Amino acid sequence: MASCRVVIKNCISTTILLLSLTACNGDRNESLDADTRATKENATSRNSFLFDYGSQWKYLDTGYAPPSEWTQITFDDSDWKNGKGTFFNNYDYPKVINTKILDYEKVPEFTDSPTPSAYYFRKNMIIDDIKSVKDLYLRLIIDDAAAIFVNGKEIARSPLLDPNIELTNTTKPFEYSRYGKGTENRFILPSNAFVEGKNTIAVVVFNQVEDGSDVQFNASLTDELDYSNGSDGPYVTLNEDGTVKVERLNNDRWESQTYNSTADAEVLVELPNELGQFSVSLKSEYTAPAYTYDKPGKFFMTADIEGNIEALVFMLIQAEVMDENYNWTYGTGHLYYLGDIFDRGEYVAESLWLLYHLENQARIAGGDVHLILGNHDLMNMYGDFRYMNARYFETQTLRNKTFKEMYSKDTVLGKWLRTKNILEIAGEEVLFVHAGFNPDFITGLKDKVIDLKEVNEIGREHADKKYDKGDYKYYLPSRLYWARNIPQGKFSQAQLDDALTTIGAKKVVLGHTVFTKPTSICADKVLMVDVDHNKNFYEQQRIQAAEYDGGNYYHFEANKEKGTATRSLIESAAAGSYCKQ
Repeated sequence: MASCRVVIKNCISTTILLLSLTACNGDRNESLDADTRATKENATSRNSFLFDYGSQWKYLDTGYAPPSEWTQITFDDSDWKNGKGTFFNNYDYPKVINTKILDYEKVPEFTDSPTPSAYYFRKNMIIDDIKSVKDLYLRLIIDDAAAIFVNGKEIARSPLLDPNIELTNTTKPFEYSRYGKGTENRFILPSNAFVEGKNTIAVVVFNQVEDGSDVQFNASLTDELDYSNGSDGPYVTLNEDGTVKVERLNNDRWESQTYNSTADAEVLVELPNELGQFSVSLKSEYTAPAYTYDKPGKFFMTADIEGNIEALVFMLIQAEVMDENYNWTYGTGHLYYLGDIFDRGEYVAESLWLLYHLENQARIAGGDVHLILGNHDLMNMYGDFRYMNARYFETQTLRNKTFKEMYSKDTVLGKWLRTKNILEIAGEEVLFVHAGFNPDFITGLKDKVIDLKEVNEIGREHADKKYDKGDYKYYLPSRLYWARNIPQGKFSQAQLDDALTTIGAKKVVLGHTVFTKPTSICADKVLMVDVDHNKNFYEQQRIQAAEYDGGNYYHFEANKEKGTATRSLIESAAAGSYCKQ
């Protein structure tokens, strides 16, 4: 029996199916008939402008910017160097280096000035029949970021490049993703960007020089979209004219629908692995919630799910916070999610939409959902993508969007996230923050450098401006979502008691630092609720969280295999094991 593979070519005006018939025993190839062979040869000729990895490029690696017209077809690049991918500036990585390019950090003349970050690449191609060209796909393996131009027009920027800045020879990308290094980025080059005859693709690659000298570039141009990373989204943008744009990656292409208003918008969140779907009603306005309020009689606490939608769904159903149809079932109870829904996992957007959806329903029922911002949430908004899952490098480049645009101020989720608190106090008793605090924060409150009422407002500003260590008042709130002083034993019991009194609380609930199970420490003044959800769920077939009910704090645990859920009183760590007496 012979196997048959069908490849659909989208660059020919009439779709051509090329059938490659290969004998299963590997020692015989069935010949194509004359007509099919002729069609194949014609298609190959007409698509001769396509190229694969390892192709030839003209490049400039002097550290200085070329003339502004360097992306144009007419630009004279005769004095540029020739080379072929992979281009790299040292021999440590990757394994295949065809062209060694200059390492700017080793150039003496750049020692006393900003180290250049930009490397420039150009490639000419001839298109004989422009009518035959459909959208093309530029595949890039880059380190760290790039901007792509066709015939002088900027087409796209890679996920780690700020969409709003002017590009110079010292432009710095966002913080790189350790999960995205060496990941293939796919960019759509629209057919209307090309012309019949000569065309020029130009790429400028930027290295995050502060992370070390490891710039990399290799490229391929194809008319086939080879993508199998599933769906993503939806992403909802609020346009200036009041219309609403809903986008979603459906397997291998982005689908977009524009609605007249938020009331008209249809937002369907489809979850992976047969988890089903739910519809979201968009809010008409976004305001920051109060940071102090009465203590709920019942509340459920978790943190640091990090895009693991399967674990989050299983947890909330087992805890009867919602049912299998994603309806709120927790009545007047409250759900506290103590930060870090972003990073590492593959389903960040879907996880955010679930909390957004449940918040709508909970408030109708007299309950509420509290999303306390964590360090990874703010990192993704202000442009630090060190921990982002590599899948997003592919999904967002297909959308021709950068990471910064995913949750910008004009998106529904971005606007919603920018109303969230980094500190809340329930009933002058329970303090909720993501990480904790350090002595500087408490001293700042005592010395009236910062007022508790300002903390959340400043913290929300960090989403766009980041925190600044040089501005002490502006810096202090960042300790609430970064500092691990409490679980690291850097507070004595007396210091912790004094800190809580200064804040106006008797107990603090924290995520951020992983414990084997929800644990009460420091004479039961601190409840740690972060656990290793990924290991728990996929290796141990369970989930863990904490719950307050009837005046007691419980360890909630549900077993996937047994289908059982249990509650037991949270255990206290030995006295002095974290906060010294």
